[in-house]
Amino acid sequence: MAKLLKPGIGERLDEDLAILARLAGYLDERWAVYGLPALAYGEILEEVAELLASEVRLRQEQAHLRQAADQFAGQPDVQVPRVLPFCTDTMTAMERVYGRKLTDPSAVSAWRRPAMFCTSARALMSSVLCSRSESMLFHGDPHAGNLLATADGRLAMLDWALAGQLTADDRVLLSQILVGGWSRNDAQIAAAVAGLACTGTGADVVRSRVAEALASVSWYKPPGPAWVMELLDDLARGGVRFPPRMLLFRKAFLTIEGVLADVCPALSLEAMLMADGLMRLAWEWPFRWWKSLEDRDYATHVSTADLVRVALGYARLLTPSAAR
Repeated sequence: MAKLLKPGIGERLDEDLAILARLAGYLDERWAVYGLPALAYGEILEEVAELLASEVRLRQEQAHLRQAADQFAGQPDVQVPRVLPFCTDTMTAMERVYGRKLTDPSAVSAWRRPAMFCTSARALMSSVLCSRSESMLFHGDPHAGNLLATADGRLAMLDWALAGQLTADDRVLLSQILVGGWSRNDAQIAAAVAGLACTGTGADVVRSRVAEALASVSWYKPPGPAWVMELLDDLARGGVRFPPRMLLFRKAFLTIEGVLADVCPALSLEAMLMADGLMRLAWEWPFRWWKSLEDRDYATHVSTADLVRVALGYARLLTPSAAR
C-alpha cells in the first residue's frame, strides 16, 4: 500500500493557502459588517493553514506512523500499518491493511460491535488522555474512512498525516477543568483554561463562560469529557485562543464521538471514558497512601487533594437540600 503526492500538489496547496491568508486579512477588517464574532481571524486561519500543510509532508507522516506503531505496540487488537523501507519525500510505502470501513454495517458483526467500540475508544482517546508519558501522539483525522475493522477483528488506523501531540501538562490541565466542574470551582477551571490557552486570553471572557457552563451542570449528573470539550468550544467562539494541538484534539474528539455512535448506538464515548477513569482511579487508590496529597503523577492526573475538594464541594451542594 502506498500514498503518493500528485504532481504539482504542493504548488496548488501554496496557492490555496495564500488565498486563505488574504481571506483572513479581509475578515479581520470586516468581521463586524458580516455579523461575525470578534475573533483573531488571521491567527486562526494561519493555524488552520499549518494543519493543512501537514497533509503533504510525507516524511512527517512517516514519523507519525513509526511513533504510533511504538505507542500501540502493546495493544494486540490495534493495527498501525508498518512503514516500509523505500519511502521518499513524495511517497509513503506501508504494509497493506485488509479490512472494511469501521461504520460499514457488514464490517463488524452485531455481537462484536460493543467490543470494537471499546477498543476504538480506548485506542483513540482513553490511552491518550490516561497516560503518564511526557507526550502522547493522537490521530488528528479519525473519520470512518481512516478506521478499518480488519478481517482478524482488529482496529486499523490509517492516514497519520494529521496528528498531534498532547503533552503531560495538557492532560493535567484538562483533568483540572473536569475536577473543577465536579467541585463547582470556577476559579480552578479558569486557571486551567488559562494554562491551556495562548497568552493574552481575556480573563473576563473566561470567567463569564465558565460561570455559564457551571450553571448548566446538575448536582446529580457530574460533567464528563464531553462537557470539557463543549466548554473549550464555547471559549473559542468567545475569542479565547488555544494552540493548534488543542484545536486538533477537540476536532478529533468530536469526530470519534460521531463515528462510535454509528458503530454501536447503545454505548457512548462519554460513559466509556468516565468508566475507564473510575477503574483507573480504583487501581491507583492503594498507591495514594504513601504519596503527597497534591501529587498528580497518576494516569488520571487527579491528586488526592483534588478528590477531597470534590467531596467537600458535593457536601456543600447536598447540605441545603438535606436541611430542607
